[in-house]
Amino acid sequence: MHRKLMVFLVLVIGVLFLGLVLALSTGSFSLHRAARSGDLAQVRRLAGWGFDVNKPTFLRHQTPLHLAAMNGHAEVVRYLIEKGAGINIRDEAGSTPLHHAAFWGDIEVMKVLLDNGANVSEAGTGCGPPLQWAAQQGHIEAARLLLDRGADIDQKGTDEYTALGAAVSARQAKMVEFLLGEGADVNHRAIYGATPLHLAASNNDVEIARILVRHGADPNLPCNGQPVPRQFVNGIHAHD
Repeated sequence: MHRKLMVFLVLVIGVLFLGLVLALSTGSFSLHRAARSGDLAQVRRLAGWGFDVNKPTFLRHQTPLHLAAMNGHAEVVRYLIEKGAGINIRDEAGSTPLHHAAFWGDIEVMKVLLDNGANVSEAGTGCGPPLQWAAQQGHIEAARLLLDRGADIDQKGTDEYTALGAAVSARQAKMVEFLLGEGADVNHRAIYGATPLHLAASNNDVEIARILVRHGADPNLPCNGQPVPRQFVNGIHAHD
């Protein structure tokens, strides 16, 4: 009888403990939902109750700060930082909240993050620095802000491409013009020796190729031992 009572008590304690864990977990992920939706009052309430502002999600390992930043909620971002949210914490892809804000070109959120110590040069596993994220999306003002805050215009990212390479690959002609005007290396050699002009050629993008050539791109630099295809170079000049 005594043994049965002990087993019963252990089971009760286990169930209560599991319930407590689930309650805390539910509260933490309620914090994620509130941050994602921009519900500052709910974020304040849950954080005030002691829920972890740095708890990552199961799948993408994103914290409430990641979710607030990528959804443009500057006031939530500011409050989470005040409550101790890790500003340079990386998600599963290696990106920080600043990467996500730069991707969306959200100047207000970017300024909050940068003013509070976000690393402008952070390049995680599998992703380049925030400047590349702004460049590939064509967000010129976001790129300008990052450069003003000290971003290296020729910092290498995935496959050794720079922001200029990202802009060329994404066919962002205005961004290409902007970056070259800011001093980006027009002949930067990435993986296999590929230059921005090689990338434009692979996209058959004559408009961007003309911009690159006008800024001094060298069609004779080899990629995998081969220069930019002569037919494509002739096509560039045919449009002059």
